Amino acid sequence: MNASDASSGPRAPRVPWSERLDPVLVKDLRAALRGKLVPVMFLFVLSSGVTWTAWVVVRGRVEVSHLGPVIAIGAWWLAGFSSAVFLPIWAAVSLGEELDGHADSLLLAPDLSAWRLVAGKLLAAIVLVLLVLFAVLPFGVFGVYLGGVPVSAVFELALQLVGAGVYWSAIGIAVSTVFRARWARSVGMVGLLAWVLWANGFLLYLLRDPSGLASATFGGSWIQALVGSLHVLLVAGLALAFGAGRIMQAQESRSTLLRAWCLALVLITSVGAVAATIAGASDFIGQFYVERAFQLGALVTLIVATEPEGLPRVYCARPHAPAWRRFADALLVSGGGRGALFGCVIAALGVALVLALRVFDGSAPSAWLAHAPVVLSFPYVLVLLFSGAFEKRNTHPTATTRLRLAIAVTWLGVGLTRVLLAPKPGGGEQFMSLLTDPLGLGHAASGPEPLLVGLVDGAWPLVVIAMLILNSQRMLRGAREVRAVRSPYSSLHAPPQP
Repeated sequence: MNASDASSGPRAPRVPWSERLDPVLVKDLRAALRGKLVPVMFLFVLSSGVTWTAWVVVRGRVEVSHLGPVIAIGAWWLAGFSSAVFLPIWAAVSLGEELDGHADSLLLAPDLSAWRLVAGKLLAAIVLVLLVLFAVLPFGVFGVYLGGVPVSAVFELALQLVGAGVYWSAIGIAVSTVFRARWARSVGMVGLLAWVLWANGFLLYLLRDPSGLASATFGGSWIQALVGSLHVLLVAGLALAFGAGRIMQAQESRSTLLRAWCLALVLITSVGAVAATIAGASDFIGQFYVERAFQLGALVTLIVATEPEGLPRVYCARPHAPAWRRFADALLVSGGGRGALFGCVIAALGVALVLALRVFDGSAPSAWLAHAPVVLSFPYVLVLLFSGAFEKRNTHPTATTRLRLAIAVTWLGVGLTRVLLAPKPGGGEQFMSLLTDPLGLGHAASGPEPLLVGLVDGAWPLVVIAMLILNSQRMLRGAREVRAVRSPYSSLHAPPQP
């Protein structure tokens, strides 16, 4: 033995590479590979692709020169649909079982945080998306062989498939942490499945006219790719932040985490909108971006609405206050189980607004159903904006209360003025224009107005986050008051009982 060996001392035992990975990732992949999910999903993708190819060839309505794009794109879209159905349900069910207390000793590890738990679930879902990718890859190669599909298009379709899997899996993880009871999570998953089926309405278009896929173009601009990737990353990060915050035991950490992430999301979204506008994006790219920004705003609003600490705080002046003030206090005060009542009332008002849109607007159901998330959350934002009116009478209005009311009155006043001065044929269209574009800049064709379109696109989440920042002190004060009401997920990090 030489001096160098003696000075180095005993070497640490070599750790296998599988144990260096995320323990949740390894556990979920082993369970998925041993279960029925992977074989069923793999066979479903292969069988749907083969069935689609046979149906297109036997039907004979597609020219031979167009068979390549029709077969390749149709099979890849069916694979994306299957991954959007299987993966979010699997992620939500897997996380729900562990939150119910059916986890083994792995979840009692001291270094396992809520972030590692939700991130491990998402990583496992990404690996399953890659398995779906390998299952559908032969159809892309077949399309290249038939002609009409460049090799770069196969990589583009692969990127879209992975992005869709990450998007829906992250949303499934967030949905599984919203509800406490198992039956409520089941109802939430049914709603998520219905959302996926509605969002993939292009399947009906495929079955009705598959020849339309022959005109599909590949190689979109870098702005479209950047906006789409940013949208998927922001939604996934927001969903994971929401899921981890729901699992965390500390109420203050949960609220702070959501506020910080939502504020960063709004800043990035607004900067991206302005950058895309200055870069001279085409009408299609602009519409593509507006859709993504609108979805982000609706998602932020819904997540804030489901957060107990996001509810506005109100105070009664004295025990013998009028009945309407006592009712408002019981309805709006956070904690003590009364947040559920608030959510039911807001949901009822939102459903009433959706039905009113359908009655007074003659547009197709998809036109108003597409805006349902924002319409459902609109009553909550109104209550959040005007919650300063319920503060104590014996105190002077604070600066934040004045600012809150000023923003609310200005935002609604400008929108109503625009609707009155420039009426449109449909009542529902007027209402949605009031929500999404109160200044009317979204329809500007030329001039300096397009520079402000990006700012208007981010106005909806910006208003919500501004109200959250103004109400931050009241949120934290309310969280400290309800700290005695422990989270149902706190047992996840509790030490094992002797």
